[in-house]
Amino acid sequence: MRVWSYWKCDYCSSIVRGDLRNCPNCGGAISNDAEYLMPDNPEVIEAINNGTILTSGKIHTDEKGIKSEIIDEKDYKTGPNWKCLSCGSQNWNNLDRCESCGAPRSNIDHFSNEKSEETKISENLIAKSSYPRTNDEKIKPSLTYPKASDRDYIKESIEKNTSKLSMSDILSGIWMWITNHVKPIVITFIFLTLVAFFTWLFWPVTREASVRSFRWQYDISVEEFRECHESDWSLPSGAQLEYTRNEIHHYDHVLDHYETRTRQCSRQVQDGYDTSYRNLGNGQVEVVQTPRYRTEYYTETYQEPVYVDVPVYRTKYYYEIGRWKYNYSLTTSGNDKNTYWHETDLPTTVNNPVYGDDKQGPRYEHYYITILNENEEYSEITVNGSTWYSLEPYQKITYKSFRFSHNPITNIENVVSNG
Repeated sequence: MRVWSYWKCDYCSSIVRGDLRNCPNCGGAISNDAEYLMPDNPEVIEAINNGTILTSGKIHTDEKGIKSEIIDEKDYKTGPNWKCLSCGSQNWNNLDRCESCGAPRSNIDHFSNEKSEETKISENLIAKSSYPRTNDEKIKPSLTYPKASDRDYIKESIEKNTSKLSMSDILSGIWMWITNHVKPIVITFIFLTLVAFFTWLFWPVTREASVRSFRWQYDISVEEFRECHESDWSLPSGAQLEYTRNEIHHYDHVLDHYETRTRQCSRQVQDGYDTSYRNLGNGQVEVVQTPRYRTEYYTETYQEPVYVDVPVYRTKYYYEIGRWKYNYSLTTSGNDKNTYWHETDLPTTVNNPVYGDDKQGPRYEHYYITILNENEEYSEITVNGSTWYSLEPYQKITYKSFRFSHNPITNIENVVSNG
């Protein structure tokens, strides 16, 4: 939907509808630099409310009560007006030559909201400059890039205004620069420093020590065939059943019934429109209506399923069965390198065992060395058999420890001979 925009007469200050080229009150022509006013402009609102503008057609009223006259679709215009660079006159978009001087349409400036980058730069520079003007004079942004002489004047004005900055303005600018640039750099530096420090602190270091003594221990575990009483959901081979019992094996989660519940819910409901106006630069305005929503709360009833745990029973078997169980150890040890296993006549396997029979179980080897570190402290560490047999008394070795401790990290791969 389109409505009319308006312009203000330079002669009698009347608000005139955008499709008219002359003021109906005084006959004055539209200014070449006239800017079209939107329906939400305060002067336009006042004129419409006073009945000095609208003469025919349908009226559109937005959600804020702002009125504007709707344009019939057959009167829609395409493209914004253009300004003749020869005489400065404003012309309709459908004209190929200027109505005032007949100059061809070329290198034109449009009267619309879509402005070029050069136009935006020009407006910003002029708004910041200090051209001398009267109190009643309004700054009218140029539609072309400033001339060289204008740019020099603007530069001089900006430098002059900058020299008048107070100390508080300068300090505020410095603090803003520090906040935007220095603080992120400092935070990143502190973070990387902490990461580097903790990596350095907990990274294992290599230390030297000498071997001072050796210790070893051999263990042969002895197992006894014993009577055991167990239970299971099936009867294992070789077991003698004692009795059975029906017991709960597991629970099934079963739907029992439904219960009616209520809960608070919310939904988005359209609550009218937010209206904005887009200047088409030709006396017409496109009305843009964006739907507006509000949150509506309501109570919802629903059925909630209720489940119960139903026990499932199965037969459980209680039985007697023979098992090999740890009984004791046959241990040998020493502080030299003369290792040997404890003598035993116990077999490693027993066929058809009876309760009370013994046999050999797993065998375990343990090797230890005592070292004297650089801090004149003794420590005993565990090593594997090949390392233990390869070392000699007072031989130098290296090992790993944390930076502020001489205690070895008890990982046998960290103990190596340095020859």
